[in-house]
Amino acid sequence: MEGKHWRLAALVAVLLPLIVAKPAAGILTDMAAHWAGPLVGALEARGIVSGDEDLRFHPETPLTRAELAKLVVSGLGHGDEARLLGDYSSRFEDIPNWHWAKGYIESLSEIGAVEGYPDGRFGPGDEVSRAQLAVILVRIAGLGEQARLMRFEHTPFFDDREIPDWARGYVHVAQTAGLIAGFEDNTFRPLLPVTRAEGATTLFRLLATKGSVFHLSGTLVRFDQGTYQGVVRDSAGTETAFTMSPTAQYYRAGLPSHAGRVRPMDQVWIILGPDGIGSYMDARFADRLVTNLHVTARTVTGTLSGGGTRTAEVSPGALVYLDGRPASLSQLDGVAMAYLIFDRVTGEVRVLDGLNVSVSGRFVGLDTVPAAIAVEIDQDLKSLLLAADAIFVLNGQPVDRVELQEGDSLQLVLDQSGAATYVLAER
Repeated sequence: MEGKHWRLAALVAVLLPLIVAKPAAGILTDMAAHWAGPLVGALEARGIVSGDEDLRFHPETPLTRAELAKLVVSGLGHGDEARLLGDYSSRFEDIPNWHWAKGYIESLSEIGAVEGYPDGRFGPGDEVSRAQLAVILVRIAGLGEQARLMRFEHTPFFDDREIPDWARGYVHVAQTAGLIAGFEDNTFRPLLPVTRAEGATTLFRLLATKGSVFHLSGTLVRFDQGTYQGVVRDSAGTETAFTMSPTAQYYRAGLPSHAGRVRPMDQVWIILGPDGIGSYMDARFADRLVTNLHVTARTVTGTLSGGGTRTAEVSPGALVYLDGRPASLSQLDGVAMAYLIFDRVTGEVRVLDGLNVSVSGRFVGLDTVPAAIAVEIDQDLKSLLLAADAIFVLNGQPVDRVELQEGDSLQLVLDQSGAATYVLAER
């Protein structure tokens, strides 16, 4: 990237027992448009979950306590221990020697995540309630003592009185730790059965807090869609080369995608297979165009197009440019306009490009060969070349170039060759 201008193509911006699976070569058929698709896909790529013979996951089916045991134990990497414990009698009176999940249930109990019912049963076929799930998650996360101290504290949920006393502290800690969330109406619904998608999602959150899901993450610096080779830069600025499998899973903005839609400067999370080749990539994007940029140490503040200001910390490993050329952060203090790309998890700026407007005028039209934009400047008509990956913004929002209309007020940022790299329109 040194000395080269980068651009993005768009300013837009992942019932059967759960069984341990081989790294997946395809997306589960009933998860393509599901809200939990990218998260379940990540667990599938890690070999923690799989679908049935038709590659279906059945995301809305209630999760049983036996299935939860296998999901959690497999996710924590205790599968070998579970297989060994499967050779011994269960401590629970309702788990016979032939039960398929006996070893996983015993392993879950060994690590202190479950105790069973007061009458000595485990209830393997019982549906897992949200209150029960909160208890298990908090114990696995090592936050049980905090839950005990919070057992008399009211939770912030409107249905707090419906939360059983034995679960109150656990629900409180699970919510504050980000392990399980409430609903949009600010209820927790403690007795509601947990679906398979919800169970997988909460396990994903738990593993993410332990750093046990992704092998690589950060800003995608380069990616060759022909060889599937790329370079990712983490938040500290360390760059790592990787290669994706031709059959890898791709998600973009939470939906199934493909290698052809991966773009430099995407924020990506990558899972590698046992051979070190990527089997999963989730690409996300969050950006803003601001004016009147002010830089203080590693903090930047700019004015938003709709009014108000945005202040953010700049990641230590951020890529910083001025008109598309590498620059220091201090060089961007006072620039009239800046393009910021944010980390979707921390909110820090991971890419910052200061922009100096080169040309102002009114939009007249577009030419295709060569790609150019006709602009009226001081009553003179000029044709300016467009960079292949030029970014178009209309009233502060990313648009396709064909959405411009004759007469739109334009500001253009030109690169050293004179080609327009940003086309900023107001209507």
